Amino acid sequence: MSSFNPAYLGAKKEVDQRSLNLRVWNRFIQELEKGFHPTKILDLGAGNGSFLERLLKHTELRDFEYVPLDADRELLDNLIHTQDQELLRRRGIRIRPIQARIETFLEQHNQSWDLLISNAFFDLINLDQWGPSLFSLVQPGGLFYSTLLFDGVTTFLPPLDPKTDLLVEEMYHQSMQGRGQSGSRAGRTLLAKLLSSDLTVLETGPSDWVIYAHQGSYTEGEQQLLEAILDFHQSVFEENGSDPELQRVFPEWIYQRRSQLIKGELALLTHQWDLLAKK
Repeated sequence: MSSFNPAYLGAKKEVDQRSLNLRVWNRFIQELEKGFHPTKILDLGAGNGSFLERLLKHTELRDFEYVPLDADRELLDNLIHTQDQELLRRRGIRIRPIQARIETFLEQHNQSWDLLISNAFFDLINLDQWGPSLFSLVQPGGLFYSTLLFDGVTTFLPPLDPKTDLLVEEMYHQSMQGRGQSGSRAGRTLLAKLLSSDLTVLETGPSDWVIYAHQGSYTEGEQQLLEAILDFHQSVFEENGSDPELQRVFPEWIYQRRSQLIKGELALLTHQWDLLAKK
């Protein structure tokens, strides 16, 4: 379910945490304060367990089973091995990892869940195909909470040639659509699906990444994340960049962007959504 390595996920954790929409998060906290106590939590595309880390650091939740679902065994193993086992024991938290793709999981499991969570996940699957089945896993009174869901903007600054910048952005976004995923419009697609489902949207809001060099330097996580995003663009071009105009302009574009990164001049804006809903 996740094709990202632990180093990349570790680098983005810093930026994800500061980008989290606090209005949506605070509404989630309000639900906890009103007595919502999940005992069964499913984390879709769990990756390195960043959502579990949020729950452990910023809530008093205890006595629950946490099920991280991911297709990548390495990520699940890393998630398990990096946990504070004594903390889990004191708070009565049991981790039961499941390695499976989403379609296999849905075929083999029909259990309902008090809390369905995901971080930067739904752009990686086909929401038209799998959204309704996933919504059905939330039991009555349960919550659905998706964070950092990509939605259609990947802007590098300062601008270079506007036509080239747009062409590269379109190439990058189209590569997501081409793999049968919700891709670059996942945020708005998920909101539309939730609004037409039997869940009630409690709160939603932007969780955009804004990365730039503070006084000429990036944090270690920001540096690694920007390098990774540029590497993604390079890979997409090598796999899908057959357009003659792209062939002509992309090598210079990526060279200039990497040069800006080295000089501490590169900034990145991406648009993302957080959504909280209740069954």
